[in-house]
Amino acid sequence: MAWGVVNTLEAPNHLASSAVRPRVWIASGTNPQEVSQLNHLVFLDTAFTDVAQPKLLSLGFVTFDGYEHYVELDLDDPASAATLRNASDFARHCGVLAQWDFVPGSTGTACLPEMGQRAADWLQGQATRFGQPAQIAFDDVVDIELLVSLLRDTDQPDPTDPTDPTDSTDSMRELARPVSVGGRLEHFDSRFCADAVYEQLRKRGLEAHHALADAHALHAASIAVNTGKRVRL
Repeated sequence: MAWGVVNTLEAPNHLASSAVRPRVWIASGTNPQEVSQLNHLVFLDTAFTDVAQPKLLSLGFVTFDGYEHYVELDLDDPASAATLRNASDFARHCGVLAQWDFVPGSTGTACLPEMGQRAADWLQGQATRFGQPAQIAFDDVVDIELLVSLLRDTDQPDPTDPTDPTDSTDSMRELARPVSVGGRLEHFDSRFCADAVYEQLRKRGLEAHHALADAHALHAASIAVNTGKRVRL
């Protein structure tokens, strides 16, 4: 299995540095206190094979200030065949697999544990940048369960289980904590803002049902609900 990754959306270059201002910004007038309550959030979305027995196909992260991370399976890799055989008609024909290899700068790896290690390393970087654990914002429990499963395959502790005895100096509980933001897209204003972000992402060839695009939409919806403001890319 192989994965593609893009780490940032910044200007003027693509340096992974918090000193570089991301292109993603919040419309003027946002209350600083409202921002401080959100600026440790990392919005998560996944694509998976089937609702009944989900297997991870891709994963997207977007931070409050616009940094992103994306991984996906290599559809041409023989090791992916067993997973892809379980893909539903929706995944195959409704815009999920049709949007593969649309994120520039992708590189390859051999297995899901490597994907998990890269995700863990990226979360470590965000926790260091935040000065505290990232809060993984999700709107579907399947998303966080698939992330936890991916991290378990990498021998990382389960961030949702305080009794997990795994001995690790880089415990995921010190890096990331899950936060449900379910229902954010049900509000009219948040749906409007999410749709506006989808429209902007079409310039990159990304549509709804792409994990990175959906993570951006969840980000925009949450900002709208919590601050009444609009995200622009």
